[in-house]
Amino acid sequence: MEGDEVPEPVCKTLQIQDFDQPRLVPLGFRYYHLEVEVEFVYLLPNTASRFSAQAIVHTSKQDKRVFLVDADSLLHDPMAKHMVGNLLGEMGVPFHGDREFMVEKVLSCAIAMASDERNRDLGVLPMGVFISCVDPLNDEEWWVTVEGLEKVAIAGKPMHCTICATEISVGSRGARMLCSHVYHGDCIVGWLENCAGCPVCMSELP
Repeated sequence: MEGDEVPEPVCKTLQIQDFDQPRLVPLGFRYYHLEVEVEFVYLLPNTASRFSAQAIVHTSKQDKRVFLVDADSLLHDPMAKHMVGNLLGEMGVPFHGDREFMVEKVLSCAIAMASDERNRDLGVLPMGVFISCVDPLNDEEWWVTVEGLEKVAIAGKPMHCTICATEISVGSRGARMLCSHVYHGDCIVGWLENCAGCPVCMSELP
């Protein structure tokens, strides 16, 4: 590694083989089972310079989650890019830089899987996504902590984020305000930069 290079971001997508299909999938319903694994890396220099020729790539943390996403939403919803971007954002993938190409790879794989004749009768389309990207905060939380927000796991059924008008998928994490309304973490943090109240009930943070 020379000059001011940083580790190149990686995004690999594939259909998971030997996946056990659920026995009961509602007739006419189809969804993607997304297994997303993210590896965060940074340069650990052996000299004073952070980007020295002798710097080595160090893994600061890893995260793996499963998201269940409605197939029609992922394939046909005009907000599909935003939806996938939110999923990656909830896992800590930085907004800037190469997240857009990662979103495109996920959507391209989704289209290819749906178009594959061998998958015609599958109610669940299992996709694996592996991402390696630079950890800008060296093992710190990726979004700004705002007093009055609580991270909550979304379970049972998706929730609706009224800021971006897309769902908060099962398996992801949302940000809950003191008034109990839940949003995507990046959505509400961006909202609170310009407004002190909840988008739904206008309750203000302490």
